[in-house]
Amino acid sequence: DAKCHMRLADIAHSLLKVSPYDPESMACRGLQRYMQAILPRAEWSNDALRNSLITILRRVDKVFLKISKKPSIRRNTDWEAAAGLLKGIHETIVRHPYVLHWQQMKTLISTVQNLIVNEGTSAGEGVSSAGAALMSQNPPAFFCSTVVRLVALQVVSPVDCFSLVQICGGSEFATQEKAEGFLMHLIMPLCLKVCSGRGVSDIGELKMTDVSFLLTVVLNAMSPPAGRTGQAVIQTNRVGGDLRAGSLTFTGSRDAKRPARISGSLYQAAFLALRIVCICFENRLSNEWPRIVRVMRDLGRRNEAAPDLWSFLEFVVTHRTPLYIALMSFILHKVSSVSIIGP
Repeated sequence: DAKCHMRLADIAHSLLKVSPYDPESMACRGLQRYMQAILPRAEWSNDALRNSLITILRRVDKVFLKISKKPSIRRNTDWEAAAGLLKGIHETIVRHPYVLHWQQMKTLISTVQNLIVNEGTSAGEGVSSAGAALMSQNPPAFFCSTVVRLVALQVVSPVDCFSLVQICGGSEFATQEKAEGFLMHLIMPLCLKVCSGRGVSDIGELKMTDVSFLLTVVLNAMSPPAGRTGQAVIQTNRVGGDLRAGSLTFTGSRDAKRPARISGSLYQAAFLALRIVCICFENRLSNEWPRIVRVMRDLGRRNEAAPDLWSFLEFVVTHRTPLYIALMSFILHKVSSVSIIGP
């Protein structure tokens, strides 16, 4: 009944308070059973219970905030027990999808998402080099997989209040390190999780707007819009308070503002992500193939990412999606332009 749930929530809250500092408390059988068996079965729509349940969500969020910001806590974290806490949250969302509307749930999922992509987890001043190195490491793969399942639930949930644009904060990232972190630890695992038929496919599928956004993120990572040659720029003039269409200018390669040189590791991550998107969503990319072709031609024209581009073209020829037809002329041109030096 409600009184029992409230009393159990008080005990669990006390254990969660000390769990960041005491791995044995986080891993204790009672707390793990509460999070994975009792919490999901509570009646979350009961007003008498809501405050206790919200308190649990806030405390779990604080646990992961401390893990993400303090090297001493992160060093001693029992990641298997931490994943157990999130498994309970996952089961709760499956049973009560409407809790995704709650701000406390949104904040918790955002916190653990930032933890796996290493965003906002700087060690701060006065931290030793060993502590800084520890904070730069990603959590174990099984913990990251649990977080990706939570994010996937947000995206495919029947509660229509989330999109990947909101979750990722836009299709362009401030730094190359951030872009690589999102691609490696969120975008690619999310694609595989949603399309694997395990865990979330019985709830729903990715919306077409989200599929298009995934492709945009990947293409922007390997070829930032500001650096693409032949980019059309629409200029507008405001006359008498009205916004009127102005001239359409074509910015060539000489006039385009070139971004910083993209690292080899980011190219590798972006091309791998592009392979995954092409395989996972082949039947839903009928209107998106031309975008991929334009970026591949642009990279070929600038002679950038040559090894990764050649490897991707080999993938296109081997795994023949409709992209093979669209890129046929480009592939033939690239092959014919290769100079072969004899012995």
